Amino acid sequence: MPRKRKTDQAEDALATKRPRRARTSRGVLERMPEMPLDILFEIFKYFVPMDLLNLSRTMKVFRRFLMARSAAPLWKTARLNVKGLPECPAHLSEPAYANLAFDTHCNSCYKPNVKIVFWSLSVRYCPGCRNQNLVKCRWSSWLCSRAQRDMIVLYSGGLSGREHLHLPGYSPSKAREEFDALDKEGQAAHKLQIRNTLNWAMECEHWDSLRGSNREAELEALRESRLNSIVAHLRDLDWGDELDRMHPTYGPLTRHADVHKAQVLTDRIWNNIRDGVVKWMQSFRAQRIEQEHLDALTGRCQTFRLVYTAWYTKQKDKGVLPRAIDLMCRPEMRAIFEQDTDHPVSHADFDTFTSSFAQWSAEWKAQCDEKLRELVRNSPSFKNETFDGVDPLSLARVVFTCSDCSKYMVCQERDPLLYPGILTHDCMYESIFYGEDVGALSLFERASRNASSAETLGFRHASWSCKHIEAGAYEEQMVDIIKVFGMDPSRATRDDLDAIDDVRIYCSDCPRSSSDFLPVMNWRHAFSHLFYHINTSLIRLVPRAERKPLLKRITEQDLLRVVLQKEAEFTAMLAGGLAGGTDFGCLYNCSHCVKRRFLLPAVHNHLNRQHAVEHPTETDFYLSPDAELSTNKETVLVHPTLKETTTEDQRKLVDNSKRAAWYNFLAAAPPSASSSTMANNTALMFRLFDF
Repeated sequence: MPRKRKTDQAEDALATKRPRRARTSRGVLERMPEMPLDILFEIFKYFVPMDLLNLSRTMKVFRRFLMARSAAPLWKTARLNVKGLPECPAHLSEPAYANLAFDTHCNSCYKPNVKIVFWSLSVRYCPGCRNQNLVKCRWSSWLCSRAQRDMIVLYSGGLSGREHLHLPGYSPSKAREEFDALDKEGQAAHKLQIRNTLNWAMECEHWDSLRGSNREAELEALRESRLNSIVAHLRDLDWGDELDRMHPTYGPLTRHADVHKAQVLTDRIWNNIRDGVVKWMQSFRAQRIEQEHLDALTGRCQTFRLVYTAWYTKQKDKGVLPRAIDLMCRPEMRAIFEQDTDHPVSHADFDTFTSSFAQWSAEWKAQCDEKLRELVRNSPSFKNETFDGVDPLSLARVVFTCSDCSKYMVCQERDPLLYPGILTHDCMYESIFYGEDVGALSLFERASRNASSAETLGFRHASWSCKHIEAGAYEEQMVDIIKVFGMDPSRATRDDLDAIDDVRIYCSDCPRSSSDFLPVMNWRHAFSHLFYHINTSLIRLVPRAERKPLLKRITEQDLLRVVLQKEAEFTAMLAGGLAGGTDFGCLYNCSHCVKRRFLLPAVHNHLNRQHAVEHPTETDFYLSPDAELSTNKETVLVHPTLKETTTEDQRKLVDNSKRAAWYNFLAAAPPSASSSTMANNTALMFRLFDF
């Protein structure tokens, strides 16, 4: 008899081995329907409607049992376990009511977490299904809210409650027909049913809102309990001192993702999140120490700013002076700023340096000048020039423009800036808005910028920089002006042109020149006049090549004597009578802070509101150096024949003006035939020149 192989025996053993079925929750509950009814009823007494709904969806036997009419007492008992839930309405069964109130799935597409219930219509729809399954009433809101409320159930929504919706298949007109077909008793019963439904819907809305508030309170209580437990654990880990430094409610800690949870903190959960929370505490401590250091540095910078502002206010010539942030960077100041935070720093520590502020300001100006010279040398217009020993910044044809402030201009032409006024141009100090990323800056840079916010009354700014400045603009136009004055454009400086007193010029082809009015200009006036032509031509869509004014020389001695006298009177008025109340459209700076470029009424208002100066004098504000082109006003000669046709008030304006005079100029400067269009209107010209 042959021997059996071991392989056969092993296969027989595997064949007889039964697979072991995993024990599942269904296996545990599958015999639950076999339990005695009295035990089931005792269990069901503690259910809420959602528990019964969930149970009915587990097994068919439970569904048949709970959906039978005989199970209505069970649903009612479960409903009574929910505090404040209104009674079941007559048009809904208990299970349908429970499904409407507690199941958050859309009744149409079964999308989960749908919060909006249309109680009066007894449906829960997501926004998409609402537009598909509900009909917006086409009647006016007044008719829907008045005449139809007793005939059809509507849902009132929208911001003002004037949006009315109803179920498809119904309409106000159809409801009216059905309502009119009823007898009086039927109509009364129908009205009562509608009113009961609407009242029930209002009660449900109130209950739903209250339930949401209560739920939020429960969640907040859970978060508070979790926070307190985490705080207790952190104190056990010697983080008590850091926790005490936080806000009493531990505000920063509550924003941590693992802390701000509506979940009870167990030992297992704490062990899982402990390392992350401790790491966050370490980061918070480092940030707190850095912020304390930053606050100390900012306070010291603000103290220095106050000392510097007091010195700055006393200076007679404020034309070109640095701001406080420019001097904060000096090594003498850095040594004080960066002392240990425990070392007190007061005004006295900086008062000893006030005698050096003038020298430091001169050194600052020299550094800025060198940066501007480098800018001129590298510009395309002057890159190949040697300047032959002449300072590029002194040349009259060197004009600067700012690419930053021109971004906000309506026209594409940039405002010109001349040296030295450009040194104090606002865009040299780049504004830094709150919320911008400053992570790459050192603590001192951040502190100095924070301290500068008090200077600008809101915005922080950086130290002086010419990165937005360009050189070489309007060189061609300036060369034309210099040639009219008979000088060499390659070497003519601003001082050379200012010294000319035997030549003045006028525009022979200008809407403001006529046989009655003649604006007479020096070189600065002529450069400003250029932009009058540019801006006027922009409106007229004239090509740029045709925008140049036609400038001509005036050398008549009597005329020059009158013009030079008026120029001197106007300059003296601006220099010594700034507080007189006369506004020529000039721009002024505040002497008490770095707020700049005010019109005269605005600077008076600023001094009154910000610095409590009720009666400003010339020591409280001064002409803005970077606005000299708006400050300079040409002298206007008015022909004496106008005395016969002008009013007495107009004649007084010319007699009392510091920049106008009666003079017969026709022989010395005859205007062209095409230059009297606008000047024929005498009243308009008086307003234009603002005598």
